[in-house]
Amino acid sequence: MTGSADAQNRVTLMGTGVAGGTLVLTGVLAADGKSISNTTYTVNGGSCAFVKPADATSQAYADISGTYTGSFTDPDGDVIPVSASLTQNTTPDVNGNFQMSGTGTFGGGNNPCFVSPTPVHRRR
Repeated sequence: MTGSADAQNRVTLMGTGVAGGTLVLTGVLAADGKSISNTTYTVNGGSCAFVKPADATSQAYADISGTYTGSFTDPDGDVIPVSASLTQNTTPDVNGNFQMSGTGTFGGGNNPCFVSPTPVHRRR
């Protein structure tokens, strides 16, 4: 997508390749640059053309890389400690997703199913 913002922070972004049409996103950029309000999007032309623009919401999210700790409480009231160490890629994949990987542990509390920490590994 390419686009610009005018002196009143009104943003227009355009991208091609939507079933022969052009995606157009418009809105007002927040002063901190982290969100766009009064946002609409439409597809002009092509086989997926919109009859009228649709409302949209946009928000910038912070990278979630880091270590997180907490706990779950089972139905018997036993506390199950939880820890996760996550890393998020800083660049998107070919689908525009920011892949994440990490490890975590569940357990170490009094729950008989999680007597010792159980490692969890997943990449997505």
